[in-house]
Amino acid sequence: MKNKNLVILIVAGVLIFLLGIGLGMFFNKITYNTQGKSALSSKVISSVVAYGQVSGINGRVLTLNNLGEDLNIAISENAQIYTFAKDGSGQQIQQAVGFSSILVGNKVNVAVRMLVTGAVEGLSVIILP
Repeated sequence: MKNKNLVILIVAGVLIFLLGIGLGMFFNKITYNTQGKSALSSKVISSVVAYGQVSGINGRVLTLNNLGEDLNIAISENAQIYTFAKDGSGQQIQQAVGFSSILVGNKVNVAVRMLVTGAVEGLSVIILP
C-alpha cells in the first residue's frame, strides 16, 4: 500500500513537471513572436535586407527566392532602384534606374521594413551584377 502511494506520487509529480515545461515553452513562444513582430515594425529599425533571385514580378510585387524559399515584397512607389554600371574608366558604380529594369532572374538586395500589419514593404532595390 505504501509503495502504491509512492508510485502514484512520483507519477503525479512527473506529469506536473512535464505540464509545466509544456506551458512554459508555449507562453515563451507567444511572447517571443509578439516581441519580434513589434520590434521589426519599430521606427528604431529602419530596414532589414532581403536577398534572393527574382522569380516573379506582379505589378510592383517582387517574388524573391533564396534556397528554395519564396518571399513576396511590395516595392514602395518611391523606392530607389539601383544597378551597377561601368564608368568611363571601367570602374563599377551604382546607377539609379527605373523599376522596369528589374527582371526575372536578377539577383537583388531589397531593403525592407515590416509594417505593423505584418506585411513586408521594399524601400530600395539593388540589382546585383
